[in-house]
Amino acid sequence: MVFGKFMPPFILIAVFHQPALATKKAYVVYMGAHSHGLEATSADLDQITTSHIQSLSSFLGSEEKARDALIHSYQRHINGFSAFLEEEEAAELARIARGSGVCVLESREEATHNTFMGVSDVGK
Repeated sequence: MVFGKFMPPFILIAVFHQPALATKKAYVVYMGAHSHGLEATSADLDQITTSHIQSLSSFLGSEEKARDALIHSYQRHINGFSAFLEEEEAAELARIARGSGVCVLESREEATHNTFMGVSDVGK
């Protein structure tokens, strides 16, 4: 079969389409407590974000990928960050971090339950 000068659009879509299984989810990576205490300077906070990006980039393979994946760097009360990762990436990160005190958790939105207040029938 001979194609003309232009590739049919459906072939381009098929070639560049990412599979649905490669969707990324938000994960929280908890790394324990900070060493800076309550009196952190802005330089301390910048260094924390830098260390989170370095940790993520060493795992993902580049600083650019780490910056793209990073959602938030927790700088004050906990030491950790949230990032968009594929399920396999999160599982591998958790496996590598096992035993070091680092915890990788999927970020989930929890539903609010008001049934204990007797307001479950409001609006009906």
